[in-house]
Amino acid sequence: MNACFAEVALPCQVSLFHHKTLADEINRVVNGSVFISDIMTDTGDGLYINLGLLLSEYCMHSLEVACFEGLDKSVFRDRRLFAGSLPHQLHEAYAYIDIFNKTNATFAGLLRIDKRDYPPEVIREALLNALVHCEYAFSGRTLINIYEDRLEFVSLGGCARAVT
Repeated sequence: MNACFAEVALPCQVSLFHHKTLADEINRVVNGSVFISDIMTDTGDGLYINLGLLLSEYCMHSLEVACFEGLDKSVFRDRRLFAGSLPHQLHEAYAYIDIFNKTNATFAGLLRIDKRDYPPEVIREALLNALVHCEYAFSGRTLINIYEDRLEFVSLGGCARAVT
């Protein structure tokens, strides 16, 4: 069985990372939760795997969020492109999507009840799934389209190999 993209040795090892080690860079990005063994091949050859690149600021994949007026793509409102490490893209895209997640208020007597169009947990889960299940061996952006009545998350990829 072939290894997935994230587990394959990174083709260009040292030149990408200038004066920092990749592990130091990744730990800065993900707040110290990555061990050096998580981003190195398990063959003992001292090579970084592609996961290291995806978690670093040198990640070559990006995420694009576009906002449209109405129910289709005929009236374009705004677009943002997020680059850098996958954790950085995740945080920045989540904050941008949240701008368009409207809050509606209803009243029950003197009690005000606020309800978002989409629960933050749902947006978080959909965004994580789009990034985690993306097939990074292919070149292409993860796309998120925001319409008046829905959010669409589009990424290259699918379920893990063992999942049907």
